[in-house]
Amino acid sequence: MSTGTSDSVPWITFDLPDLPRLDFYEQRQLRDWIDGERERWSWLWSAETTLGSLGTRQFQGHQNALNQLADRLSNEIGKETQPYNELRNLMVSTFNPSQANSLFASETPIGKKILSIEEQFGPDMARWAFRLEKGEVNLSQVNNNVDLRLVLGAALFDEDVFGEFGAALKKERSTYRGEITKLENRVRQLEEEKSAATEALHNRVRKLTRRLLRQTRDVWDRKQSSISESVTKALGSITETEDKYRNQMALQAPVEYWRKKAKSHAIWEGVYSAVCLTYFGAAAYVIVVAAMAAIAFLQGFTGQAQTSAYIITAGALLGGTTLLFWLGRVVVKLFLSEHHLRADCSEKAIMTQAFLSMATQEGSFGETDRAIILASIFRSSPDGIVKDEGPSDIAGNALLARLLSR
Repeated sequence: MSTGTSDSVPWITFDLPDLPRLDFYEQRQLRDWIDGERERWSWLWSAETTLGSLGTRQFQGHQNALNQLADRLSNEIGKETQPYNELRNLMVSTFNPSQANSLFASETPIGKKILSIEEQFGPDMARWAFRLEKGEVNLSQVNNNVDLRLVLGAALFDEDVFGEFGAALKKERSTYRGEITKLENRVRQLEEEKSAATEALHNRVRKLTRRLLRQTRDVWDRKQSSISESVTKALGSITETEDKYRNQMALQAPVEYWRKKAKSHAIWEGVYSAVCLTYFGAAAYVIVVAAMAAIAFLQGFTGQAQTSAYIITAGALLGGTTLLFWLGRVVVKLFLSEHHLRADCSEKAIMTQAFLSMATQEGSFGETDRAIILASIFRSSPDGIVKDEGPSDIAGNALLARLLSR
């Protein structure tokens, strides 16, 4: 293979297996040829790997060999002298199939076959074909069905059959691309027509929308004021209902409290009423028994001793009866206290319920009336013994105290 005119002298010549002699008349021509080979075989060490692939690691030596050849050539560029035999030997060893880490020249039959497999079936099968042509495949490397399929595909590849198939496929692809181009043009035309129709429709819709807006604007203005008024009334009603509910819930707890207090005072009222009845019955019995005992005691005295006995017995009876009546008044006061407290709690519970019932009626009373009613409802209740409602105390000490106070 000659890369220059027949009357010129080649800069360097190579004799590679399965190729005619390669004559390079300029250093740049050789560099371009090496770069072309490196580009055609770059898939060996750079293409992605899948299941069944040999991987790229074991082809790094081939890449290094090409890089070493390119670097050696770079050292020769610019020199006027003939290249050394080292470059020629390195070139031959790089493209000699019998050497380790060597490549097939892309113009050789084997190189064309491997590149054709890579173009039609991908780099995985082409890597197996490369190893088969190098005689570096053994059964230990075939680990699964995918490996076996790739090895058999590489071994049974017929360049003539697949070359015709590839040409037909290229023709079919060209026809397909032409039809796709026509279809794209037609789709583009339809899109333009659709865009024009859509734009016209949008214009009509915009005009109709403006007309409807003009017709409904007055209606909306009339309705807006009525809606605002209704919303204001609704909000006021909700606020009023919320206030009434809060007041009712706030007063419901006192109602329950006063009912419980009234029930408690009613129980103690019953207890003290029973105590009063029992006490006064027992006191009457004691007085009768004491009187009878005093009569029997006084019958045993005569003369002047009888007068002294009368005085002593009368004083004892007077002191005992005074004590009994004083204790009776205390019991009665306790009974009356519970009675008045029960009545007061029941009255407050009823007043609170009446207030809640009146509060739900609109305009029942104003703020002043409301304050007066609440003040009476929440008036503090007396607790303990209330003032007695019986007659004045007839005890001697009480009478003396009242006379002195005047």
